[in-house]
Amino acid sequence: MNVDFKSNPRVIANNYGNVSIMGEISELDLNTDYKITGIPTKNKYGTTYKVVSISRDKPVNQQETYQFLRTICTERQASELYLHYPNIIQMVLDNEDVDLSLVKGIKDVTFEKIKNKIIDNFMLIDLINEFKGYISLNVLRKMYSKYTSIEIVRKKIIQEPYKCMCSLSGIGFKSADELLLKLQKNRIVEFGYNLRTSLQRCRECILYNLTETENNGSTRINILKLLSIVKSVTPECSQHFFEAIKDDDIYYNKDKNNDVFVSRKVTYEAEMYIKYRINEALEINDIYEVNPENYRTIDEYELTDDQLSSIHNLCKSQFSILVGYSGTGKSFSAKAIINMLTDKSKWFALFAPTGKAAKVLSEYTGSKAETIHTGLGYQPPTWRYNSFNKLNCDVLIIDEFSMADVFLFKTVLEAIDFNITKLLVIGDPAQLPSVGCGNVMHDLLTSKKIPKTMLTKVFRYGEGGLMKVATDVRNCKLYLTKYDNKVTAFGENKDYLFMNYDKEAGLDCIKKVYAKTLERYSTSDVVVLSSYRKGDYGCININRLLQPIANKERKVSDIHIEAHNTNFYVNDIVMQTKNNRKAFLVSKGTMWGEDCYDFINEQTFIANGESGVIVDITKRGLIVIDFNGLLVGYEKTDMQNVELAYSCTLHKFQGSAAKVVILFTPSSHTYMLNSNLIYVGLTRMKEKCFHIGDLDTVNRAILKKENLSRNTWLNI
Repeated sequence: MNVDFKSNPRVIANNYGNVSIMGEISELDLNTDYKITGIPTKNKYGTTYKVVSISRDKPVNQQETYQFLRTICTERQASELYLHYPNIIQMVLDNEDVDLSLVKGIKDVTFEKIKNKIIDNFMLIDLINEFKGYISLNVLRKMYSKYTSIEIVRKKIIQEPYKCMCSLSGIGFKSADELLLKLQKNRIVEFGYNLRTSLQRCRECILYNLTETENNGSTRINILKLLSIVKSVTPECSQHFFEAIKDDDIYYNKDKNNDVFVSRKVTYEAEMYIKYRINEALEINDIYEVNPENYRTIDEYELTDDQLSSIHNLCKSQFSILVGYSGTGKSFSAKAIINMLTDKSKWFALFAPTGKAAKVLSEYTGSKAETIHTGLGYQPPTWRYNSFNKLNCDVLIIDEFSMADVFLFKTVLEAIDFNITKLLVIGDPAQLPSVGCGNVMHDLLTSKKIPKTMLTKVFRYGEGGLMKVATDVRNCKLYLTKYDNKVTAFGENKDYLFMNYDKEAGLDCIKKVYAKTLERYSTSDVVVLSSYRKGDYGCININRLLQPIANKERKVSDIHIEAHNTNFYVNDIVMQTKNNRKAFLVSKGTMWGEDCYDFINEQTFIANGESGVIVDITKRGLIVIDFNGLLVGYEKTDMQNVELAYSCTLHKFQGSAAKVVILFTPSSHTYMLNSNLIYVGLTRMKEKCFHIGDLDTVNRAILKKENLSRNTWLNI
């Protein structure tokens, strides 16, 4: 950033002789003058200014209007807008309608982005300055999106400060609390009452801790424990606790042991809905007359009686479960079921929680499989198939069901009419529970009412390779001893290799193995798994090491996008790290003889954990990512929730599979590692697993079992 130091002698340059700023602000435009108020802070680069307020002059004539438009859209788009609406900036600020049929090359989605940039620069910036920079642009965007009026935003911040900051804007309670108390203390906002001792503050503290309970997997918390937390975090307002839990968004009740538990009402209602619908399904008698023996042989493989029982359960009940550990033949059972349904001319649908899990399901069944979101027609914020428009199929099969949380399963059940449709869920009881709240698979397995098939016999165990190792790990049985060799191969086909290298030596080994593996496999066939995301031996750093190996064609001079200290290039494999319910689809075309991408007036859902490939980065900075056949257009700000995916965490990769897995378990990951995580990592591979890590760390982890229990309302 260039500064006239003569006119601003008090401004301090950084170590490079210019001025740098930091803070959550809108994207700044080149060759534009800004007025900035900031607080100087010291870092390794010298002095950096933390932005308190920032503004730019609003265009006052036609030339300035056109120049501003050129900074936020392409030259041709700016020309078209200016030609038909020379006062477009004021029209947007006054919320006037614009007829886009007059404007060539700009559709609704593109104009919405242009409109938001105008609002950011000339409306929300004023509001940021009014609140002295305490309330960020991102928060104000969310408020304005809901209320579409600056005056209403101001009013709501005063009337419902905690609700605005937490429930609406998604800020954590502790950050919001600190911010709001500063606004009151510094007399920036007059709330008219003491926030510190208020009922609002107590209510939001309760809701925050209920949400934290869900983030940790459980759906409810003991009332005495919750009261203790509230007294510890917000003692000044804890006297309102028993009044606050009567809020419409909060539910509390006794359990069978007369202990009182509290939860968010929406979560309690979701679990009760699941219970009601499953019990409803179990009361319906829609029997398929089938002899399971007709399907005992699949692809020259003879099914066991246990495997055949899954056909029996599905034919006799509207809801059933098929579970089994890795290598026990769940896929053959599923194939037999699909063959039976085909012979009976039954229409079936195959779903899985993620795109990669759906791909795996499709591969082993030979039938089309979709994500749950795609199959149910999720068009944010609505679902095509729901309580009023049910799925039209005879049987719905959901694989990797342990990944489904309470809310996703509720959505599935809303779309099912059990008088027409049977539901079969498939999973591995040794895998990790869902990232979202609830323990649906476990809760259903403990029910004595639900028909279930449990496969326990591990085939290929006697070969001594990966299947034996994975089974031993699941059973907390040590399989590694003090080998003299650094590399030890297991099994007749040597599909599992343990390489005893730790920390830096481990990273060097990963790079060598990865590069060697790419001589035979594509980048999409190989993945490096680690238990941590951050740190020297976490996925972020491993991705930086692997990027130049995996994407050899990229050049530092190529067009790229920098986000969270990562440079993204065309052909990079990436992963979504946070649910994006409003991802915009794009289509490639030409305009005025040039290739371009146009936003389709359609949104899609990109789930946390979905991977894709960057197929283009335009000169205007649009990043085009192919997520399993869906072309999505991302701005630079969207890339904050995207990471490189040559390496990813074990949690993120659950439900997915790769031909080659490189599992990294260094000694610095001892705290996180356990037999469950290592089991997940081992069972992700299709052909070969290279396990790189510290031998003693692996042995300690194998003897440690993760507590998979969660506190929930669900019992059937």
